[in-house]
Amino acid sequence: MLVLDVDRAGHAEGVGETYRATAAAVDQMLRAAVAKIDLSTTTVIITADHGHVAPGGHGGIEREVAHVPLILVGKGVVPGEQIRDPRLIDVAPTVAALLGVPAPGHAEGRALVEALSLSLEERERRTAADASRVAELATVIAKAHAVERPVALHLAYLVVLLIVFAVMTRESKHAFVIDRRAPVGWIAFVVMLAAMGVVTRWQISPSYVPSLALTTKLCAIGIVVAVVLQVTASWFAIRRAPDRLIAANGLAAAGMTGAVVVLWLVRTWFRMPFVIVPSPFWIVAVPTIELATAACATACAVTLALAAFTSSSAAR
Repeated sequence: MLVLDVDRAGHAEGVGETYRATAAAVDQMLRAAVAKIDLSTTTVIITADHGHVAPGGHGGIEREVAHVPLILVGKGVVPGEQIRDPRLIDVAPTVAALLGVPAPGHAEGRALVEALSLSLEERERRTAADASRVAELATVIAKAHAVERPVALHLAYLVVLLIVFAVMTRESKHAFVIDRRAPVGWIAFVVMLAAMGVVTRWQISPSYVPSLALTTKLCAIGIVVAVVLQVTASWFAIRRAPDRLIAANGLAAAGMTGAVVVLWLVRTWFRMPFVIVPSPFWIVAVPTIELATAACATACAVTLALAAFTSSSAAR
């Protein structure tokens, strides 16, 4: 049975009086439910999938998110026994042990045999089976890690593209010029990264990402601000250039090269589909870098259009 009241309260109002009152109400409800269960024939396990950080989110590895209660009571459970370092991945093997069936083959945890009324032989058998299964899974996970490392060929492509770009920069001075104004082309990218820091209160973790609707709204505002700042700065950088279009091309080339290099490196390492879930930092950082690259591209496109329009107007 999944009781969602506490989770809803956390998302709606964060961790506060309402959250604690809801948790207390659920506790009373569970007390009433367990009181009517025959614990001589039934086992009850109470736990949670996660907690909440103060603003009400979850998804990261913060202590208040990752540490949850675990209570076992009833048939097959040793009263008052202290469980050694239990984890959520131990629940499924423990339920299997209570049912007298093998643990799921993909289970990464162990049966909490110290809390169960099992014979010494059964405890040893379960412990050995768990150790063997976990060792096999560790091998599979290690292979998955090896597969998800950056592909050398992808990095080689990037090096070749950078060499080509360097040659183009040197030989195409009539198309674009990269000079001291180049950093202006990175403004939207940097501003968008900073915007996500503000959105997550500088806690780069899924736990601090607001609701989807609010995140979408805030990111949209961040993109608009980033684009406006870069276009404004770009205009002041190119307005007195001998050829605005060449100057704008230089800003776009510098900005997009920097953004694409960062995005390429990130996507070379974090390639979908994921076998190993990235760390909380990268779960937030990867899509943020993609948004930042999009903001940079938009700002560069607007700047080029502005430069082309003003150049043609001046020519007429």
